[in-house]
Amino acid sequence: MSENALYWCFVVLSWLPIYAVIYIAPRMLGGLIMWVPGGVAFLLGALTVAWQWLARGPRTSQPHERLPLGAQPRLISGKQTR
Repeated sequence: MSENALYWCFVVLSWLPIYAVIYIAPRMLGGLIMWVPGGVAFLLGALTVAWQWLARGPRTSQPHERLPLGAQPRLISGKQTR
């Protein structure tokens, strides 16, 4: 009985590298193929948004000096007023 148990332990351990190559490696490759392009696309989009946001520069007006959305500044004697 004990000889049979050792035999099956050897069989399982000897097939483990073959099992890894046949079963686990394609799964890892499939995950790599699936996740890397999606991650790159997300990263490019996030970098584009960040680049445009940072390229606008710092705000020069204070919040209370800004015009409401859609309002046009009036010109009175060459000066802009609200």
